Amino acid sequence: MVTTWSRSPRTLWRVAPGFLALLDLRGTRLQVAGPAGDIWELLEEPIAESELVDVLAARFDVRSQLIADEVSRLLLSLHERGFARRSDDDSPP
Repeated sequence: MVTTWSRSPRTLWRVAPGFLALLDLRGTRLQVAGPAGDIWELLEEPIAESELVDVLAARFDVRSQLIADEVSRLLLSLHERGFARRSDDDSPP
């Protein structure tokens, strides 16, 4: 089974000129800019990490291998802070 990523339903977010602001229900805040906003957009529906990388690579005209590690680090960071969920999470949404 392929692990997918999606936004946490416990995250409030707003797009502002040049950045994306995230806030979880515990009060954790994060501002992201650039391609991180594109990743957030793609997390609206569950998506496999490899598919996410491929979509971003096509969008920015780069090779998937060049961005895969950065995307993985961002997803893990969002997950650790409670902003993103993995399909294999045991915790309730």
